[in-house]
Amino acid sequence: MHSTLMQAKAKKDVDSSIHVAIEDLHFHMRKCKEEGENLKKQKDQLLLMLENKNLTTRQLQHSIQQLERMNSELQEKVRTLGEENDRLRKENRQQRTPLRQGSQVVRKPFKHQVDTLGSESWEDLSMKLLEQMERDINDLHDLGEKVRDNEPLLATSEDLSPTSPLVPKSASVYDDHEALQMVAEMKSQLSTIKERLLLQKTLLQNARKDKDAPKLQQRPASDDSFRVFFTQQLSSNTKKNEVGKQCPMCEEVLPQGTTQSEYEQHVMSHLGAASHHRF
Repeated sequence: MHSTLMQAKAKKDVDSSIHVAIEDLHFHMRKCKEEGENLKKQKDQLLLMLENKNLTTRQLQHSIQQLERMNSELQEKVRTLGEENDRLRKENRQQRTPLRQGSQVVRKPFKHQVDTLGSESWEDLSMKLLEQMERDINDLHDLGEKVRDNEPLLATSEDLSPTSPLVPKSASVYDDHEALQMVAEMKSQLSTIKERLLLQKTLLQNARKDKDAPKLQQRPASDDSFRVFFTQQLSSNTKKNEVGKQCPMCEEVLPQGTTQSEYEQHVMSHLGAASHHRF
């Protein structure tokens, strides 16, 4: 009987130990399940962050390709404009230098001497414009290098935390906006430089045309028109209460009934006689 009680007690203790072990296993299983769910959530977040980083990388690579293509186009434009500027400078130097054709000296394209103290010459202005364009090209090239160097870095422990926001950093957004703004400003400056160079080309071509065009001979006023004007001025200045018109050449007072035509013929007779003895 005593042995039976001991066996029952031992069995009860074993059952209690087994029950406690089972409860411990259930607790650990729940903890492992919760940790597995948390790890799965973190994995999903990391995958989403990786996708965002890949998208940003593709966008930056596309921007780099566009900047490189724009850089090559601008370099080609600089080369073309440099050749055009060299040609215009050569023409400008030829126009500034007096050329001899036989015994005649070709005049400069401008009639009066231009004051160059307050204004720059076309040659200096062209050099400054080219230097400004080259600086813009170098800035654009440096911008492309800067964008190329700012590739997405490995995420830190703070970025990989489950509570970290899945949005790009403000610094990257600011850099992209600044880069686009700089590119727009450079395009505007290059467009302005191109317009100035085209205006310079037009002005130089017009100056060359004026230089090559034959000089129009100024036609002097005829003696007849001068005489008519002279007699009309004299007749308009005569007083109304005057008895007769007085000849300005011989100071003879003509009769009161003398007409305007007769008065003009009388004055022109003196002018005609003077013209015969002029040479």
